[in-house]
Amino acid sequence: MHAELWLSASAGRLIRTAADLVGLTVHEVLAQLSERVVLGEDGSVSVAPFTPSR
Repeated sequence: MHAELWLSASAGRLIRTAADLVGLTVHEVLAQLSERVVLGEDGSVSVAPFTPSR
């Protein structure tokens, strides 16, 4: 699957920082995020807090 994601500068910095802290690439963190997405009944999208890991 291929997806294109546009993030705000601040969100991008947060994801990059999280990736650096745990030694992952941004792509790996985004993949882990996408595996945890929950779609609400009202169409809202959320991800519960988690720590990216190898």
